[in-house]
Amino acid sequence: MKILMVTAETVPFAKTGGLADMVSALAIQLTKMGHDVKIVMPRYYKIDRSKLVKLEGPMAIAAGTVETWSAVYTT
Repeated sequence: MKILMVTAETVPFAKTGGLADMVSALAIQLTKMGHDVKIVMPRYYKIDRSKLVKLEGPMAIAAGTVETWSAVYTT
């Protein structure tokens, strides 16, 4: 099964409480069970971009009548 987890924090990138630990542990366990797990979270300014790979092309995010452009990074 393909699983996409969307979260505000995950270890080792951003951690303020137990959510980051739980998301990472759950993703690891689901992967061990044979699932294809991806985690999506914001790239906060404190996260070192030199350790990330920027995907080609921008991504548009539509919110009502406003459109914002963003980049997508992977690791």
